[in-house]
Amino acid sequence: DLRLHPRDKISWLETGLKAAKMIGDRSAESAHLGNLGLAYFNLGETRKAIGHMERALNILRRIGNRRGEGNTLDNLGNAYARLCETRKAIEYHEQALDISREIGDRRGEGNSLGNLGNAYADLDQTKKSIEYYEQALDISREIGDRRGEGNSLGNLGNAYADLDQTKKSIEYYEQALDISREIGDRRGEG
Repeated sequence: DLRLHPRDKISWLETGLKAAKMIGDRSAESAHLGNLGLAYFNLGETRKAIGHMERALNILRRIGNRRGEGNTLDNLGNAYARLCETRKAIEYHEQALDISREIGDRRGEGNSLGNLGNAYADLDQTKKSIEYYEQALDISREIGDRRGEGNSLGNLGNAYADLDQTKKSIEYYEQALDISREIGDRRGEG
């Protein structure tokens, strides 16, 4: 994600998708569809991204891949959030959160909580978004997910900036910056 342009990824993923279909590997097919959805999302082609993600979701449900289903639901939520369909985004994120908790996927749970925080921030429910961000931060720290920790800290910085608590927001931003530099995440650092 950090080093390859989405157009390059699309070319590789389409080849992988064709191969997965040829050999009948439904798991690989769903993975390539989901990753194509993310690549199109990163290009700003949100409707095209949703189409790929929905195809992946259908396969994941048929083959019983709950972790993949949860991840894809979160990605669909992010896509609908980009389209300003925040209530629909929340529905997807809540479904993903339920699955992550059901299967004990702490990373997925943290991601869903952070996504719910973003959705409530979009609805100008800043205090509610902070509650979700703090839960996501706790999980990231618990499992040693430094990138997730940095994302949560940055989100908390944004939330406190929205509340005009500049000093507190700067403290969170500085912590997020330190983590981005530590793990070599140039995008996060920027």
